[in-house]
Amino acid sequence: MKRFMKKVALLALLLALLIPVLNYLGLWAGKIYKDGAAQVCETKRRMVRSGAIHYVKDKDNVLFLGTSRILAGITPTYFDELSGGKTFSYNLALPGLPISSAYFVLRDYLEKNPPPQYVVMQLYINRCRSCTLYNYYAVQGLERPGEILSLFKHMANKAIIFNYIFPFRMYKFHTARYLFDSIIIPARIRSIRKKNNAILNRMIENRGYYFIEEQAVAANNMLPDDFAEEGGGGSGESINKASSYDPFVDPYVKMFFDLARDHGVKVLLIQPPYRERQYLQYEEIPLQYAILLKEYNIVRIAQEGWKLKFYENRFFSDPTHLNKEGALRYTGEIYQEFKEAFLL
Repeated sequence: MKRFMKKVALLALLLALLIPVLNYLGLWAGKIYKDGAAQVCETKRRMVRSGAIHYVKDKDNVLFLGTSRILAGITPTYFDELSGGKTFSYNLALPGLPISSAYFVLRDYLEKNPPPQYVVMQLYINRCRSCTLYNYYAVQGLERPGEILSLFKHMANKAIIFNYIFPFRMYKFHTARYLFDSIIIPARIRSIRKKNNAILNRMIENRGYYFIEEQAVAANNMLPDDFAEEGGGGSGESINKASSYDPFVDPYVKMFFDLARDHGVKVLLIQPPYRERQYLQYEEIPLQYAILLKEYNIVRIAQEGWKLKFYENRFFSDPTHLNKEGALRYTGEIYQEFKEAFLL
């Protein structure tokens, strides 16, 4: 019996040592092999906390928030050019992440900076019907225990907690690839690191805007007119009517808008871009917008800003994200909504 207990104790010790090693290898491998959007997400969050993304005096500071549709959709430098240099904007959209992450990003920004005059945002609420993408991206750049405890309290799906504590869950395939490349093809790791640095440098140079070129369907970065997604939809009849819901089903909605109101930040709600024939158009202002306009005097929306924005395929590089030409067009439309909403 004593011998058996010793074996059990030894096995438990080996497992206790193995888990931290696997987590360390997973994190290290993840830094190399995770996709560009995840690299951007993590880097932005760290830049906000460090103060590298900062307030500029004598300008109207504008932050853009939302998912990857905004990340690849709004170019701050062009927005500022359209304003005649009166604004200084930064794209803080995070791929796949809902308003909970926007709340933490704004809170982190306010710890290092005066409040921005404006936030322009896509209202995205993930009620976790499908949390796979969220549970992967939400931990990118998440370093504060208070944030993970808040998510544990408010999120119905707890997988994010295990990804945070055991990152090897997310990066197990990356770890195997890292070990193989380290031994067999070390040049591949150097090449990927160089590519990642180029992605992050472009993102920083473009003030948070990131063209997701690695997902492009065609070499010219234009989605073909006859493109059809697997399972149908894409180029056929309208496949879904845009939903209308009470935004306060997500507690982070109140937390975000309370935070903005308490700091005097004006918020413009916008719709992200969609391809034609994907959704039916709203016939009236959606409930989520109507409620927020009623509850918060800081919230604005352009006269038709609640309508879905439909673009031809040629403005997209993949089924979801705009190419550079599409981003310029979309940025121009959002600037016009910005001017209208705030009477500039």
